[in-house]
Amino acid sequence: MFSYELDYEGTGIIIAGYNLKSNKPSFVEINIHCNDNGNIIYDEIDIAIDSDESKLKIFAINTEGYTFITGVNEEFIEYINQYIKTRNIIVLDNILEDLKENNITNSDKIIGIIKNELNEEYSSLESDIENYRSDVINDTTKAIEYLPRRIICEFLDTINQLTVIKQQISSEIESVSKGSHICLITKSYGFQWIKFDDEIL
Repeated sequence: MFSYELDYEGTGIIIAGYNLKSNKPSFVEINIHCNDNGNIIYDEIDIAIDSDESKLKIFAINTEGYTFITGVNEEFIEYINQYIKTRNIIVLDNILEDLKENNITNSDKIIGIIKNELNEEYSSLESDIENYRSDVINDTTKAIEYLPRRIICEFLDTINQLTVIKQQISSEIESVSKGSHICLITKSYGFQWIKFDDEIL
């Protein structure tokens, strides 16, 4: 199946469903990097076996998906975190320069105190943003849990189309297909096609 070396970050594979003795869903997410002379090189990304909690898990379209649900873009979070780290370095360099110019002794101790203060000031920012995202996702998950199955599938298809449009109007590689097949896997009904070749079933 994977007969060529894969470029970029690889390709994701998700195995999902129910085992015969449990009513709780399971999934395994792996990322395949390349075929190395017949040996598939891959990483296990995430796994949940017989999960008993409500969970909203977005795989291949996670950037647009989580932005759509939480209102916070992952790339923006990374930018903010990197900006803070860069600014901290600049502030420390400026302080050190001022200390040298003014002949202030024991500057190492002063720099250490300032560095601790800066780290303390922003140390919780990343976790605060992630907690905010988690709270919003949890609220959405509780709502999705009670939605009709077809509405859930329409919701997922909408997220997929957001990714398609974003890639079409940007310089990104179009890795998500506009034509999507949607299936639903439940313990009661098994595997059901909801949409196949853009035809609602």
